[in-house]
Amino acid sequence: MMQHTNKYSGIKSIILFSIILFSSFFTQSCIENKSKLPQDKLLDFSLEKMSNYYKIDTIGWKYYPWYLKNYTKIIPDLQNSIIKTDFDTVYKHSFEIELNEKDTFYIPRELYKKYESEGFLYILSLGKSSDTLYFYKAALFDDLHKIFIRGKYYYKYINHELSNNQRKYFLNHYDSLIRVKGNKLQELPDVID
Repeated sequence: MMQHTNKYSGIKSIILFSIILFSSFFTQSCIENKSKLPQDKLLDFSLEKMSNYYKIDTIGWKYYPWYLKNYTKIIPDLQNSIIKTDFDTVYKHSFEIELNEKDTFYIPRELYKKYESEGFLYILSLGKSSDTLYFYKAALFDDLHKIFIRGKYYYKYINHELSNNQRKYFLNHYDSLIRVKGNKLQELPDVID
């Protein structure tokens, strides 16, 4: 019995050692891939792509080390962000960058601007060519209660606040529902049409 236990302990040790060895090679590979596009070049590349997609100026944007520190090409859904502060307005753009052997791909996620006025926080999300996707305000001390000026359905869609059928309904009627204004809106039908 003792010999049987020692045999399995040896196998566990070999497996653990193999995992540690693989992890160190994996980490080194991530570091080498990240170094293919240094921070300054990554910022310039991102700003150029952002400017083409959103038609917005590229002056004053900065990366924050937290976002870069956590980025590797191995994690597919991790988003990078750049932020710009312009007086009392904060702009934030989140996107993904995928590096491979031949090319670098930019995938925009969201560009929004945030500002405060008369006790309210305003959030405006911009789409391609700076079209408004959603716009809401919330009391500074009660940001859970949002008052939508435009794009409530879109906001609920991207934040997974709709059922599967409502999501499909939204996508089927996207062109008209994206333009709906106001806060007191009917719930989307929970059926597929």
